[in-house]
Amino acid sequence: MNEHDFVGAVAKATEWMGGGIAGVVGVAPGTQPDGSPCIVVLVNPNDEVGEIPSDVDGYPVCLLDTGGDVNAQRR
Repeated sequence: MNEHDFVGAVAKATEWMGGGIAGVVGVAPGTQPDGSPCIVVLVNPNDEVGEIPSDVDGYPVCLLDTGGDVNAQRR
């Protein structure tokens, strides 16, 4: 796996936002404690969360609870 593969996997996971998978409010590249890459998926604890895959293209998915409602700022 290479950086291009990782960027593509993160891009696939961003499709989960906005109704792709219920409760997903954000997706970002991240690292695990050992320094290996992971896909960070932010979920809102106040929403029902749909089934989230454990990996995308071999990269593990790490869930991160936002701790509350997320309201994006609009301009």
